[in-house]
Amino acid sequence: MVIANVCAIAQRTVGVQTFDPRYASDGYTLFAPLGSTTTYLIDNCGRKVHSWPSQYVPGLSVYLLQDGSILRMGQYPNPIFMGLGGYGGIVERIAWDGTVLWSYIVSTPMMCAHHDAYPMPNGNVMIISIDRHLKAEADSLGRKNLKASDVWSDMLLEVKPTGPTTGDIVWQWKLWDHLVNDVAPASVDFGAVAKHPELLDINAGLIPAGLPDWIHLNSVDYNADRDEILISSHNLSEIWIIDHSTTTAEAATHRGGKSGKGGDFLYRWGNPQLYGQGDSTDQVFGMQHNAHWIPKGLVDAGKIMVYNNDAQVLMSNAKFSSVDIIDPPVDEQGNYVMTNGRFGPESLSWRYTATPPESIWSSYISGCQRLPNGNTLICHGALGFFSEVTPQKTEVWRYVNPVGGNGPVAQGKVALSNQVFRAPRYAPDYPAFSGRILSSDSTVEIDPNPPACSLVAGVEDATPPIVSNTLHFDQSPSLSGSGFSIATQDGASTIRIIDVEGRVVDEVHAEPSTLQTHFSLPPLPSGMYIAQVMWAGRSYSQSFVYLGGN
Repeated sequence: MVIANVCAIAQRTVGVQTFDPRYASDGYTLFAPLGSTTTYLIDNCGRKVHSWPSQYVPGLSVYLLQDGSILRMGQYPNPIFMGLGGYGGIVERIAWDGTVLWSYIVSTPMMCAHHDAYPMPNGNVMIISIDRHLKAEADSLGRKNLKASDVWSDMLLEVKPTGPTTGDIVWQWKLWDHLVNDVAPASVDFGAVAKHPELLDINAGLIPAGLPDWIHLNSVDYNADRDEILISSHNLSEIWIIDHSTTTAEAATHRGGKSGKGGDFLYRWGNPQLYGQGDSTDQVFGMQHNAHWIPKGLVDAGKIMVYNNDAQVLMSNAKFSSVDIIDPPVDEQGNYVMTNGRFGPESLSWRYTATPPESIWSSYISGCQRLPNGNTLICHGALGFFSEVTPQKTEVWRYVNPVGGNGPVAQGKVALSNQVFRAPRYAPDYPAFSGRILSSDSTVEIDPNPPACSLVAGVEDATPPIVSNTLHFDQSPSLSGSGFSIATQDGASTIRIIDVEGRVVDEVHAEPSTLQTHFSLPPLPSGMYIAQVMWAGRSYSQSFVYLGGN
């Protein structure tokens, strides 16, 4: 007789597909479906514990702030840039009750917010924006074979909110100020590309004839300890770090700031052929997203994690995506170092791929996050699902976004066009949840069957309890019959065994003085069951498959 721990229910097309509460990291996952104006917050069994309305579909990122509001990019009409992937134009802060606290438009004929608006520690917002330049200007700087009428470069705007719809730009950085070219000697930017890794070759990459999107930044992150900014270029398959300690004037030059390098690149990685090092075989990243430093207190803190959309550039011709971690080398002064003209490291610190790798290929959007328990949460954005994997790369949670282009679908149906840009998880002790009731019997999907919360217990009060009553299943038979033990430090517990039709097939009681009690399973037909523990008005459940035996 064998007992296998499984938290999955057959024929579930959306919502929670897999959940092993022994190994999944507790918390609440935030996501904004690309075809919806609603942002959702769910618990680990897929229950909708909160949502925020907006009049705009995402454009694209959303963050939960410590006061319970969300910072959300939206799509604001702009005919010039509406063909841009990740098109936005407006940034909103929406309160827990749905009130719009701040609505800031970055949308003109020459600029447009897109992809990401990052909440800075000082309360400002760092916004990625298009920086539009006409063909004549690009030609004068040595851009070759430009067929489009424009070049869409990128810039960063740090905005301090000053009113419901206003803000002051307190810092600015433009990539256009940090270019080099090797084809136009009369240009002030003329130089040998390989001798200037701190600058971007103006002829790096290709610009489609009909859509002049050159750089396509898709994420921005901030390291307060180093006062540096990390950005990711989708179209050039490279990440860049720049100095934030500069003034706006210094950021437009090659001098100033703590680095002394102004707004030039301090570090770059992923595609070294862009600065004259190696060739296409040295490229690691492929149209990557969500480049960020892993925060303090987590496994691999200080390293950089990236969702690598086209990871096949490193391993094979089969299309697949990966989550990659790199550890940029620094010297004793904290400066990024180069070896033989190239920024390190020479290899990845860690990589996750599905098994087999080509079974997951998210060709665009997507994100990843290191969790407090060492697991990694992954948003396979183009595929519309999120998964949590252990350091050993075992999946312990999976959720399929049930919101398609026509809104939420019913369980058993397929949600078409259910893409999600990112899906970050916030721990139960995150300040936004303090004093708030995070309890719900509803799910995002319609008519869940069976209910998603039949898998596991949810949050019953404002501060989620630490579950000290835990189930431990036997892994091998014994003379007394295999079963499970339960630690009951919180007092008396009732344990029920429930079949898939919701019938209680066995019930036992543990006395308050019992610290740990072993229970043998009664004779049962083979199949899936739920072990439910109840104590002090709370409950905890775990599914298991009973395969029969003596």
